[in-house]
Amino acid sequence: RIFHWYRYLKRLEQVIGQHPTPDWLSAAQREIIRIEAAVASIPVPVGYSEQFYNLRSAIEMVRGRLDGMARSTAAATVAR
Repeated sequence: RIFHWYRYLKRLEQVIGQHPTPDWLSAAQREIIRIEAAVASIPVPVGYSEQFYNLRSAIEMVRGRLDGMARSTAAATVAR
């Protein structure tokens, strides 16, 4: 299940680089919350703990990028 969410997160991350619209950013922020909740509910054997924590770190990285883009978009909108 961990690798399923890695693939899903990677697809989301690829779209981020395509200069998404404010509406898309809002939807993506909701989606990252959904991904995070789903990942949090995965039962993880001890042997997969490192991959699990790496996935959670990747989610935080993508969330940070989305939040930064949302702030930039909001600032650009206000400046107009």
